[in-house]
Amino acid sequence: MGIFITFEGCDGAGKTTQAKLLATKLGQTRDVLSLYEPGGTSLGELVHSYVRSHGSGEINEASVGQAQFDGMKDFDARVDPIAELFLFAASRAQLVSEIIRPALEQGRIVICDRFADSTAAYQGYGRELSIEQVTKMNEVATGGLKPDLTILLDISPEDGLSRVPEKKDRMEKQARDFHRRVRDGYLKIAEQDPDRFLTVDATQSAEDVQALIWNRIELLLKPQAEQRLL
Repeated sequence: MGIFITFEGCDGAGKTTQAKLLATKLGQTRDVLSLYEPGGTSLGELVHSYVRSHGSGEINEASVGQAQFDGMKDFDARVDPIAELFLFAASRAQLVSEIIRPALEQGRIVICDRFADSTAAYQGYGRELSIEQVTKMNEVATGGLKPDLTILLDISPEDGLSRVPEKKDRMEKQARDFHRRVRDGYLKIAEQDPDRFLTVDATQSAEDVQALIWNRIELLLKPQAEQRLL
């Protein structure tokens, strides 16, 4: 089996940057697959269009149905929190079955920008849905698959959102209290599973954050290297 690594954190924490840096470094010697959520499949890209929409209420009907549903980038559907939970679960289930499990079975390293912990933090703690229900939904969607390592880039909503472009997406536009609940949720999730999580202060320089992550990655890779020598 391969190695499954995920990046988590509030908006503006630098997940995408650090995930790309890690993929580039690991890719020099290993077979690496980089993914992001929601996305990675046709279904996932549809959900991604919903998340990245800016709520203008505008929709270009002529372009609906084109690749990656580009015409829905400004779609302003009023989605119930439970319905939103199902959207993310559906996207994740497809990504796990179609992409992640096959890659891990091939011995690849899979790096994913967000995974099930995002749903627990955003829909569970942020939207204040039942954590028990969200956990069960995640278990069904992932088929019990958990990352070998989850890197949580911790940052306050104030610092994180200050890094986000002025035109914010559907999640970034939520009230500040929502983002505070998300951060608190992430910290609680990490506290409950310390062996899986590496929590890093994301206010540090990108270089310092990268160094801390790499130190942990080397420990993760060491057992595999030792097994190959036996």
